[in-house]
Amino acid sequence: MSSNDERKWISGVEALAMMGITPEDVDQADADLAEQRKASAAIDRHVCACGHGIARHTVVHGIVMCKPARMECPCKKARPVLVAQDTRLFIRKTTGGGPAHALTRGIRESVTKGKSVEWLIDLVCDRCGQESDSIVPVPVTQGGTAASRATGYDALLCPECRVAV
Repeated sequence: MSSNDERKWISGVEALAMMGITPEDVDQADADLAEQRKASAAIDRHVCACGHGIARHTVVHGIVMCKPARMECPCKKARPVLVAQDTRLFIRKTTGGGPAHALTRGIRESVTKGKSVEWLIDLVCDRCGQESDSIVPVPVTQGGTAASRATGYDALLCPECRVAV
Protein backbone atom coordinates (compact mmCIF):
# COMPACT_ATOMS: atom_id res chain seq x y z
CA MET A 1 0.00 0.00 0.00
CA SER A 2 1.55 3.20 -1.12
CA SER A 3 -0.82 5.79 0.35
CA ASN A 4 -4.03 6.21 2.30
CA ASP A 5 -5.92 7.05 -0.90
CA GLU A 6 -5.11 3.67 -2.44
CA ARG A 7 -6.04 1.65 0.66
CA LYS A 8 -8.52 -1.12 -0.02
CA TRP A 9 -10.96 -1.36 2.89
CA ILE A 10 -12.50 -4.69 3.82
CA SER A 11 -15.14 -5.63 6.37
CA GLY A 12 -14.28 -7.06 9.76
CA VAL A 13 -15.88 -10.37 8.75
CA GLU A 14 -13.59 -10.51 5.71
CA ALA A 15 -10.57 -9.71 7.88
CA LEU A 16 -11.49 -12.54 10.26
CA ALA A 17 -12.02 -14.90 7.32
CA MET A 18 -8.50 -14.09 6.13
CA MET A 19 -7.32 -15.46 9.50
CA GLY A 20 -9.52 -18.53 9.21
CA ILE A 21 -11.70 -17.32 12.08
CA THR A 22 -15.46 -16.77 12.14
CA PRO A 23 -17.30 -14.17 14.22
CA GLU A 24 -18.84 -17.10 16.11
CA ASP A 25 -15.34 -18.34 17.05
CA VAL A 26 -14.63 -14.97 18.64
CA ASP A 27 -18.01 -14.94 20.39
CA GLN A 28 -17.27 -18.39 21.87
CA ALA A 29 -13.80 -17.28 23.02
CA ASP A 30 -15.38 -14.22 24.72
CA ALA A 31 -17.97 -16.44 26.43
CA ASP A 32 -15.24 -18.82 27.64
CA LEU A 33 -13.23 -15.89 29.02
CA ALA A 34 -16.29 -14.52 30.85
CA GLU A 35 -16.80 -17.97 32.42
CA GLN A 36 -13.15 -18.07 33.56
CA ARG A 37 -13.52 -14.61 35.10
CA LYS A 38 -16.57 -15.75 37.06
CA ALA A 39 -14.65 -18.74 38.42
CA SER A 40 -11.66 -16.63 39.44
CA ALA A 41 -13.96 -13.99 40.97
CA ALA A 42 -15.11 -16.58 43.52
CA ILE A 43 -11.50 -17.17 44.58
CA ASP A 44 -10.77 -13.44 44.53
CA ARG A 45 -13.33 -12.94 47.31
CA HIS A 46 -11.34 -15.02 49.79
CA VAL A 47 -9.75 -13.15 52.70
CA CYS A 48 -6.51 -14.22 54.40
CA ALA A 49 -5.98 -14.49 58.17
CA CYS A 50 -3.81 -11.36 57.82
CA GLY A 51 -7.02 -9.49 56.97
CA HIS A 52 -6.37 -8.83 53.27
CA GLY A 53 -7.82 -10.34 50.12
CA ILE A 54 -6.08 -13.46 48.83
CA ALA A 55 -5.98 -11.79 45.41
CA ARG A 56 -3.61 -9.22 46.94
CA HIS A 57 -1.09 -11.98 47.74
CA THR A 58 1.61 -13.18 45.38
CA VAL A 59 3.61 -16.34 46.01
CA VAL A 60 6.99 -16.58 44.27
CA HIS A 61 9.20 -19.60 44.99
CA GLY A 62 7.32 -20.17 48.24
CA ILE A 63 7.74 -16.59 49.44
CA VAL A 64 4.48 -14.76 50.13
CA MET A 65 4.11 -11.08 49.37
CA CYS A 66 0.94 -9.26 50.46
CA LYS A 67 0.33 -5.83 49.04
CA PRO A 68 -3.23 -4.74 49.82
CA ALA A 69 -2.68 -1.18 48.56
CA ARG A 70 0.35 1.10 48.52
CA MET A 71 1.22 -0.35 51.91
CA GLU A 72 2.78 -3.76 52.23
CA CYS A 73 1.74 -6.39 54.75
CA PRO A 74 4.43 -8.69 56.19
CA CYS A 75 2.15 -11.76 55.75
CA LYS A 76 4.23 -14.95 55.52
CA LYS A 77 1.47 -17.43 54.66
CA ALA A 78 -1.60 -16.90 52.48
CA ARG A 79 -4.31 -18.59 54.56
CA PRO A 80 -7.91 -18.04 53.34
CA VAL A 81 -10.24 -17.90 56.34
CA LEU A 82 -13.38 -16.25 54.98
CA VAL A 83 -15.22 -15.17 51.85
CA ALA A 84 -16.38 -11.57 51.60
CA GLN A 85 -18.84 -9.98 49.23
CA ASP A 86 -16.41 -7.06 48.88
CA THR A 87 -12.72 -7.58 49.67
CA ARG A 88 -11.97 -3.89 49.10
CA LEU A 89 -13.37 -3.35 52.59
CA PHE A 90 -10.45 -5.39 53.93
CA ILE A 91 -7.77 -2.89 52.96
CA ARG A 92 -6.90 -2.09 56.56
CA LYS A 93 -3.77 -2.03 58.69
CA THR A 94 -3.22 -4.29 61.70
CA THR A 95 -2.17 -2.37 64.81
CA GLY A 96 -2.83 -5.13 67.33
CA GLY A 97 -5.11 -8.06 68.05
CA GLY A 98 -8.88 -8.29 68.25
CA PRO A 99 -10.56 -5.00 67.25
CA ALA A 100 -7.24 -3.54 66.03
CA HIS A 101 -6.58 -6.40 63.56
CA ALA A 102 -7.15 -5.87 59.81
CA LEU A 103 -9.40 -8.94 59.63
CA THR A 104 -11.69 -7.66 62.39
CA ARG A 105 -11.69 -4.14 60.97
CA GLY A 106 -12.61 -5.46 57.51
CA ILE A 107 -15.48 -7.49 58.93
CA ARG A 108 -16.69 -4.38 60.78
CA GLU A 109 -16.57 -2.32 57.58
CA SER A 110 -18.56 -5.08 55.83
CA VAL A 111 -21.26 -4.68 58.50
CA THR A 112 -21.23 -0.91 57.99
CA LYS A 113 -21.63 -1.30 54.21
CA GLY A 114 -24.31 -4.01 54.50
CA LYS A 115 -22.06 -6.72 52.99
CA SER A 116 -21.85 -10.31 54.17
CA VAL A 117 -18.93 -12.57 55.02
CA GLU A 118 -18.77 -16.33 55.48
CA TRP A 119 -16.19 -18.35 57.37
CA LEU A 120 -14.28 -20.89 55.25
CA ILE A 121 -12.75 -22.55 58.30
CA ASP A 122 -14.04 -24.19 61.45
CA LEU A 123 -13.74 -21.93 64.47
CA VAL A 124 -10.80 -23.75 66.04
CA CYS A 125 -8.13 -22.05 68.13
CA ASP A 126 -4.72 -22.09 66.43
CA ARG A 127 -2.97 -22.51 69.80
CA CYS A 128 -4.95 -25.12 71.76
CA GLY A 129 -6.78 -26.73 68.85
CA GLN A 130 -10.14 -26.60 70.61
CA GLU A 131 -13.37 -25.54 68.89
CA SER A 132 -14.70 -22.24 70.14
CA ASP A 133 -17.67 -20.03 69.36
CA SER A 134 -15.28 -17.10 69.64
CA ILE A 135 -11.90 -16.82 67.93
CA VAL A 136 -9.98 -13.58 67.65
CA PRO A 137 -7.25 -12.67 65.15
CA VAL A 138 -3.98 -11.77 66.83
CA PRO A 139 -0.63 -10.87 65.27
CA VAL A 140 2.00 -13.07 66.87
CA THR A 141 5.75 -13.45 66.70
CA GLN A 142 7.30 -16.48 65.08
CA GLY A 143 7.51 -17.95 68.60
CA GLY A 144 3.79 -17.41 69.22
CA THR A 145 3.87 -14.35 71.50
CA ALA A 146 1.20 -11.72 70.89
CA ALA A 147 2.43 -8.56 69.17
CA SER A 148 1.06 -5.03 68.94
CA ARG A 149 1.70 -4.72 65.20
CA ALA A 150 1.59 -6.87 62.08
CA THR A 151 4.40 -9.42 62.19
CA GLY A 152 3.56 -11.60 59.23
CA TYR A 153 2.20 -14.30 61.51
CA ASP A 154 -1.48 -14.23 62.47
CA ALA A 155 -3.23 -16.64 64.83
CA LEU A 156 -6.93 -17.12 65.45
CA LEU A 157 -7.15 -17.63 69.20
CA CYS A 158 -9.88 -18.55 71.66
CA PRO A 159 -10.37 -16.10 74.58
CA GLU A 160 -8.38 -18.29 77.01
CA CYS A 161 -5.37 -18.58 74.68
CA ARG A 162 -5.51 -14.91 73.80
CA VAL A 163 -5.08 -14.06 77.48
CA ALA A 164 -2.27 -16.64 77.78
CA VAL A 165 -0.18 -15.13 74.96
